[in-house]
Amino acid sequence: MAPLIYIISWILNKVFPRYLNSLTIMAVKYLLMHQRHGLIVQRLKSFISQWAQLEPRLGGIDLRAAIYLSRETMPIGAYVVGLSPSGREVLNALIELKNTSSPTAENLLKALPREEQIPVMEGLINQLRQVSDWDRKPRGFSGACLLARYSTDAASILIRYLQELQLGMKRPAWMTAALKDEQWNKDA
Repeated sequence: MAPLIYIISWILNKVFPRYLNSLTIMAVKYLLMHQRHGLIVQRLKSFISQWAQLEPRLGGIDLRAAIYLSRETMPIGAYVVGLSPSGREVLNALIELKNTSSPTAENLLKALPREEQIPVMEGLINQLRQVSDWDRKPRGFSGACLLARYSTDAASILIRYLQELQLGMKRPAWMTAALKDEQWNKDA
């Protein structure tokens, strides 16, 4: 097991630094699928303790400030684990979408695999969670509405998020206008 950890660590750090989170998760899923629970916990603890010994040693450093600041500088697609490069492209295009009548965005959504519709919507919701002023339409809202047209699962996520906002009847005029003709919103 120990040599395997060093091989995996080297691959993750040197070959795939961009995909560190998703590959780590895949490794954990692999262990969960192929090992018993007690052995999994033991191996994960061993893996983590050996990983912590690798250079650069960060054990004694408080990284909370770096993690907090990285939320502001990381592209939103980096938060969505398991999203393919094409899924990230769709997510970024939907974040920048100004209105829901974009033929380019519609073509991107037609090519988006079903299994990536929910992670893309989660990425859009993560973008919308950063909004504090709802007086103007935020980046990502039009993209979320367009994706909701194409996926009932994505629509249910967006509906749940809009309900969490607790705007009720105090929705901004732009939001009321944007949602009035959306069938997925009427069905909610």
